[in-house]
Amino acid sequence: VQFRLQVDGKYLALQLDPYYVAPLWPDAISLAALQARALLESDGCSEREMAEVAAWLAAHKPVSPAPTVIHNDYKLDNVIYDSERFERVVGVLDWEMATVGDPLADLGTTLCYWVEADDSDALKNLGFGPTQLPGMYTRAELAERYAHETGRDLGAIVFYYALGLFKTAVVLQQIHY
Repeated sequence: VQFRLQVDGKYLALQLDPYYVAPLWPDAISLAALQARALLESDGCSEREMAEVAAWLAAHKPVSPAPTVIHNDYKLDNVIYDSERFERVVGVLDWEMATVGDPLADLGTTLCYWVEADDSDALKNLGFGPTQLPGMYTRAELAERYAHETGRDLGAIVFYYALGLFKTAVVLQQIHY
């Protein structure tokens, strides 16, 4: 994988290169299988439940678009906002999970953090950000804006959202145990 990034790009390329594992991306199922094994080892849920989710993911796996640099944990509390224009992001934090992969997997993870006003209290209490407040996009509106800005096809967005939920559940389970 070669990166042609400017200024800090050389630093970013050097940081990402050791983390790039060719078989892992764009095959999102490989990642899901690793995460399922980790969750099962933590006794966080039943083997049957994990098998059902893994089977659904495997049966619905789309063809991934061209890989890009992805953050893998993009959410509101991982960005720095312009102090004069709060709607403008001037920095992105916590790049330790960054890799080269499917950009729609990154969107799916962002959507799983995006809580809406009519979501359950349990989901709202996870504290991923104020996305449920009036004036914020819904998940659907955020995905539509993403599609408009990037030109990417979101025909398989349910898969990516499910993969994001699965991945985040594994991380939360690992933190809990």
